[in-house]
Amino acid sequence: KATVSVLYWSPKRRQKKMNPYVQQHQQPNRELQQQMMNWFNFVDKDRSGKVDVKELQVALQQAGLRFSMMSCNMLLRLFDGSQTGTVNFQEFTNLYGWVQQKQMSYMHFDRDRSGFLDMQETHNALIHAGYNLDQHAFYAAVRVYVTG
Repeated sequence: KATVSVLYWSPKRRQKKMNPYVQQHQQPNRELQQQMMNWFNFVDKDRSGKVDVKELQVALQQAGLRFSMMSCNMLLRLFDGSQTGTVNFQEFTNLYGWVQQKQMSYMHFDRDRSGFLDMQETHNALIHAGYNLDQHAFYAAVRVYVTG
């Protein structure tokens, strides 16, 4: 059985492994590029040179990330530049880098390391992301979201 080494941070392990690939405006080093290519080729079961939604879900599971098929489909659509329902290697690395950035951001705002964002942590994260909501607008939005 073949195994693939994947660089990631898992909240279950409570240790951070920094992935230099996801740093903005920085080219990946050759070793990391090769690891990503090996991982991509490993999950590209039909050897099409592209990863579909099922293969993406498997890849993310290998990285310790549990996404529903619907979430994987939404991620795929975000990064599928050719709108073919698949991502090529570059799109795959961009997608994974984006997920890693969001995960690192989430952990940055999870101050109490509970694995969840409370209301204040969520508000701080949204402000940091550029959504300038005052407390009143934030709580109103939460009420609408929670009540459907």
